Amino acid sequence: MSETSNTKLLNAKDFVNMSQLEELYTVACDTTVSVLVEGDHGIGKSESVYAFAERNNFHVEPLFLSHQEVADLIGIPTLERSADDFALTTWSKPIWLHRMEQAAKAGKRCVLFLDELNRAQTEVRQASLQLVLDKQIHEHHLPTTTVNGVTFGTFVVAATNPADGFYQVDELDP
Repeated sequence: MSETSNTKLLNAKDFVNMSQLEELYTVACDTTVSVLVEGDHGIGKSESVYAFAERNNFHVEPLFLSHQEVADLIGIPTLERSADDFALTTWSKPIWLHRMEQAAKAGKRCVLFLDELNRAQTEVRQASLQLVLDKQIHEHHLPTTTVNGVTFGTFVVAATNPADGFYQVDELDP
């Protein structure tokens, strides 16, 4: 397991079963740590996120990054006028973020699941890393949820396949 700032990189092969991975999610989701899970196709990386979310009554928002364009993540630029008549570029809110905000307003904690991170186009992957590291994308911040007076941030989990020659994926920066 290697660590960078507030992100943990895990190899799913290190876990005897996926319930151990879900236990890790339980600890990580109450911190500012995002989790990056690497493992072969079909071993249960995605299923572990969905099972964790269901067991804990979290809203899970999956983004299959290999199918995304940058605008899908950050929204579309729009032009507005400031109070002192300057032209400003703002960004429309992506629908996935709107769904997360609605869930948070309803009192549900949120998991943002970034699947196939290392299969995404370079520009999408670069934008996604801001979600993993900073819990925001461009000018949009991931929602917080207040439950019984305690505020929780969005829990971010990203999944990758190994860059071992068997998959058409790009190697991530250390």
